[in-house]
Amino acid sequence: MKLTPLGPLVLLTLCLVAGPARAVESGRVSSTPTGWWHLYGATEAQITDLINTEGARLVDLEVSSTGPIRFNATFVQNAGDQFVSGWWWYYGLTVADITNYINTNQARLIDLRRYDDGGQTRFACVMVNNTGAEARGWWWLVGASPTDITNLINANTARLIGLSSYDTGGGRAYDAVFLSNTGADAKSWWWYYGVTGSTVTTNINANQARLYDWNVYTDGGVRRFDVVMVQNTGGSAVNWWWYYDTSVSNIVAKSLQNGARVFDIESYDAGGVTAYGA
Repeated sequence: MKLTPLGPLVLLTLCLVAGPARAVESGRVSSTPTGWWHLYGATEAQITDLINTEGARLVDLEVSSTGPIRFNATFVQNAGDQFVSGWWWYYGLTVADITNYINTNQARLIDLRRYDDGGQTRFACVMVNNTGAEARGWWWLVGASPTDITNLINANTARLIGLSSYDTGGGRAYDAVFLSNTGADAKSWWWYYGVTGSTVTTNINANQARLYDWNVYTDGGVRRFDVVMVQNTGGSAVNWWWYYDTSVSNIVAKSLQNGARVFDIESYDAGGVTAYGA
C-alpha cells in the first residue's frame, strides 16, 4: 500500500477493464462486520498514524478547515471483503494533479471533495487500484450540470457513486464519480438533487432503497440534499440509518445504539453553527 500525503470545467476520465467483483463498492455496501474508525478535525499526521497502526483505509474524506488544514475522515479495515491491493489519498490538488495521479497509480476515484483554500479551488480525494481483478469501468465529472450527469449515465450505462455540489454564484454545479452499472456490479439506483429531507425520505420509502452517497447544504434557510440511493431489498438488503442536523456525539451514540458503522459523514453550516449528518 502506497500512501502519499499531500474555474468551472467538465472533465471526463474513462477506464474500462472487466474483472470479477472485489471491493468494488469501497466500504459502502457490505454488511460484513469490519473494523472502522472516524476522525473529526484530524491532522494529516493523525490520519496517517491511524492508517499505519490499524491497517485502515479511507473511504470518505472531507476538508473541515484550511487554516490550519483539518479533515473529517472515515475508515474501514483494509481486510476481508473490504481489501484493496492499493490505494492513495491526496489533498490540495488541482484537476490536472488528480488526472496525473489517476494515470500514474492506474487508479480510480472513490471520493472527491472540492474546497476553497484562500480563494483557490482545491480538491481532496481518495482513489483505489483499478487494475487486474479490481478494475472497473468508471468516469468522473467536475463542474457539471444535471444534464451532463444524465447524459454520461445514459451513454455509458453508469451509476453515480459520488455526488456533491457547490454554489457558482449563478446556481449550483456538480462534481461526480461514476461506476459501470453492468454485470455483477449492476444495481437498481436513483439520484436526486436540491431536494428537502422529507423528499429524500419519501423516495427512500418509495424505492425501497438506502442512501449510498449524499451532500447537504443550506439554501435560503432550507436544508437541501443531493443524494444517490440504491435498492435495499432481497438478499442484498442491510439494516441502515441516516441522521442530519445533529452533533458528532449523537452520531457516535447512534452508531453504538444501532450496532452500526458510519460510512459517510457530512458537515455543513446550519445558521452559523456546524451541523453533521451521517
